[in-house]
Amino acid sequence: MKKYAIKIVLLAITTTLFFGCADELEIIDPNRLAADAYYTNEDQAIASINAIYSPLMTDAFYQRMTPAINDGRGDEVRSRSPLPMLSQTSNFTIPATFDAVAWAYEGYYVLISRANQALKNIPAIEDVESGLRDRLLGQAYFLRALAYFNATNLFDNVPLVLEVPNGTEDYYPSNKETTQATIYAQIEADLTEAIAKLPVSYSLVDGT
Repeated sequence: MKKYAIKIVLLAITTTLFFGCADELEIIDPNRLAADAYYTNEDQAIASINAIYSPLMTDAFYQRMTPAINDGRGDEVRSRSPLPMLSQTSNFTIPATFDAVAWAYEGYYVLISRANQALKNIPAIEDVESGLRDRLLGQAYFLRALAYFNATNLFDNVPLVLEVPNGTEDYYPSNKETTQATIYAQIEADLTEAIAKLPVSYSLVDGT
């Protein structure tokens, strides 16, 4: 009977502690906001566009692999690097499964994903001046077109992802129905949107 009473007391204490700490455990990290807590004001809209640019400065894009694979295969550039990721791309002997080749592929889709998020969410933010909204969306369209231009030139008929994934089935898109002509058509469509929304000159534009 005594052991039973002790178990009841311990259970009561544990339950009290659990419910008493529930509110304290629901902490929102301001540095890692969920999607539904973001895209609420002009500053966040601008930050989301700035984030699209950051992959351009990684090994995937213009810091290394995109120029290495593109330019290295032409007659104008020659690589004397001892690194296989650079020298072998120039002489067409690098395996398709080499990690550095995948860096470019992954980097393009990081940029595309961020552009898709901005294109979906920025139009719904009320606290954005219309001229600024157009410039932000124009940048997103241009950068998505740039990523697909590089992706299709290197990898041919890559998956065409134009929406933010809504479920696990959307995370593994197929390229079965995609052709390079389809991708170039999307690039043209995105650039047409960008031309319509971006200013001819930024000399008279304040802010972003």
